[in-house]
Amino acid sequence: MYGQSPARVVPLLLGLQLTALCPTAAVEIYTSGALEAVNGTDVRLKCTFSSFAPVGDALTVTWNFRPRDGGREQFVFYYHMDPFRPMSGRFKDRVVWDGNPERYDASIVLWKLQFDDNGTYTCQVKNPPDVDGLVGTIRLSVVHTERKRKNSTKGTRSLFIWKIRTNAARKLRIFEDSISTP
Repeated sequence: MYGQSPARVVPLLLGLQLTALCPTAAVEIYTSGALEAVNGTDVRLKCTFSSFAPVGDALTVTWNFRPRDGGREQFVFYYHMDPFRPMSGRFKDRVVWDGNPERYDASIVLWKLQFDDNGTYTCQVKNPPDVDGLVGTIRLSVVHTERKRKNSTKGTRSLFIWKIRTNAARKLRIFEDSISTP
């Protein structure tokens, strides 16, 4: 190093070696991003994660909610070795743990959806020493009725049946011709 004193170079090299030996890792969280569900039904808010460290007793999961119209963030659910459901508030008696930490699953189920459940749900997982990472988000839209989806297989099914009938008729004609030929 040109012009650098050895006293400055040694700590720099030591820091680089320690970084290589102890890579920093973060918990990665995976959610659906957006979800639509019908008023009055139950919905599973899926949150899975990956972690550099094996899952242990120090794992924590925190779910929060921010209403679509703004307002303050609200507590939904907490998990640390056991599930801790809210004792009061809008989610009391309406949320249950549906995760499995051994399978890297931190999901919950929200019962009896209401229109004021519209908003953003956040899932945060900490698995020491992996405590950094992005928070997973799900934007939930509660609707009156489920949207009808176009059945894209109907035309394909009809074409498939037509081909079966056509092939069967062709084979029958070939069979009849082979019988009638002396």
